[in-house]
Amino acid sequence: MDTFITVSSKGQFTLPARFREKLGAEKGTRLRLRLDDDAASATISRAVTVDDVADRISAYLKPGIPPLKNASKYYQKHRRARL
Repeated sequence: MDTFITVSSKGQFTLPARFREKLGAEKGTRLRLRLDDDAASATISRAVTVDDVADRISAYLKPGIPPLKNASKYYQKHRRARL
């Protein structure tokens, strides 16, 4: 899927709605911009969050162990227990 965008005088551009939808990007979503210097191109992707990683790890849990729903909360709880 290709499109053309225009960079404003402030160096900003708008990501078209169909691209935001494909990325699952809504207000507050962090995106990753990777610049390929050799090809003079850039790639935009969703930034991987702690919760994304937790979801992936939860898929490998043994049956009967509930999935980790909030990785940040889990980390903070267990971090305090160690201190």
